[in-house]
This record gives sequence, C-alpha cells and structure tokens, in this order.
Amino acid sequence: MLLLHILGADTAASDTADTLVRRDRFVKSPTAAALRSAIIPGWGQFYNGAPLKGIFLGGLTLLATSYTAYRYALMRSAGEYSYELTTNFLAALIVNVAVWGYTVADAFVDAYLYGFEEEVDSVLKDLRTSQ
Repeated sequence: MLLLHILGADTAASDTADTLVRRDRFVKSPTAAALRSAIIPGWGQFYNGAPLKGIFLGGLTLLATSYTAYRYALMRSAGEYSYELTTNFLAALIVNVAVWGYTVADAFVDAYLYGFEEEVDSVLKDLRTSQ
C-alpha cells in the first residue's frame, strides 16, 4: 500500500513538472508587452509575434497623434477663444488616448493568451491518449 502511494506521488510530481515545463515554453510577459506598447505603440505587438498588427496599430496611433497635434495648432493659432476649435481638439485628444490605450491593452491580452491554443491542443491530445 505504501509502495503504491509512493509510486502515485512520483507520477503526480512528474506530471506537474512536465506541465510546468510545457507552460514555461509558451510564456510571454504581459507586463513587458504592455510597457513596450506604451513606450512605442506597436512594439508590444511585435514582441508578441504579430508584426502586421503592430504596424497597423502603430500607424493608427501615429495618425491619431498627428491629427491631435494639427487640431492643437489650429486652436492655438486662432488667437481667440473658439468653442468649436477647442471641442474639436478635445475630441481628437480623446480619440488619440483611446487608440493608444487599445494598443497597450491589446499587447497585454495577446501576451497573456500567448500559447493558449497550443496548450489547449496539447491537453486535448493528452486526454485522448489517456482514454
């Protein structure tokens, strides 16, 4: 009885160790991806292995920032208070922050879920072979 308990514990320990090794192989740091994307929009997507998404989101953020800067220049060059110019600038600023925030959040979520599909496939394969 004691022998079966020891053998069962050894098998459980090796399964756990195998699972941990398998998970370590797929891990990307969500914090690193989010910080990279916060510093340079799109860099987090490149880190996660999605260069086309990185180029698209980086370009979209650059476009939103350029439009915000243009609206700011128009507002400042008017020389007088204009409700329409100020409102347009604030709307552009909100869109700019939203696009930047989406880029950071997307990098974080992609890094968090990196390798999830491969791990699910591996678990399903293990379940099929154990039956």
